[in-house]
Amino acid sequence: MTDAQNKIKFRWRQLPPVERLADLFCYDDGRLLWRIPPVKRIKVGDEAGYVNREGYISVCIDGVYYGAHRIVWKLHTGQDPVDIVDHIDGARSNNKISNLRCVSHAENMRNKRFSQRPLVNRVDANYSKKVHRKGK
Repeated sequence: MTDAQNKIKFRWRQLPPVERLADLFCYDDGRLLWRIPPVKRIKVGDEAGYVNREGYISVCIDGVYYGAHRIVWKLHTGQDPVDIVDHIDGARSNNKISNLRCVSHAENMRNKRFSQRPLVNRVDANYSKKVHRKGK
């Protein structure tokens, strides 16, 4: 396997062992609940993590942030996700195991939501730039 293939294959941070995750969290209908609170202000049974800028729930374990959907996947399958853990319905905070699947990057891109911005025809944009530069 080449270095480029290794970088692509292992671009996700490896999750802690499933035993450690099972000690830390309880899974309840798509939510991760703390069994062992990491700090005093968090209580047993509180929902773990926060919604980050991209809309995913992030959870901090030993100072390292992981996606809650990846933790849920490992808790249920016992294995680190090989590729991307996709939310079937597109809701990034819906971490029910029935809504998660492990897919390749290409398959995940088929689910990509398209921007609401209008598309610009690149040929027209380049032509317009050339015309304005020449002063025509």
